[in-house]
Amino acid sequence: MLYQGILNIIERNQYDVFSKRAFVPLKKKMLYLPVAWLRAQAL
Repeated sequence: MLYQGILNIIERNQYDVFSKRAFVPLKKKMLYLPVAWLRAQAL
């Protein structure tokens, strides 16, 4: 999920990975955490 978020930001930046840093902010990471935990429990 985090890597998908990074890819979405890279796409939003029109693939400019040299002048703009693509990262997932901490708040969004915290929102991903419960979803990732539930997915891990379903496996």
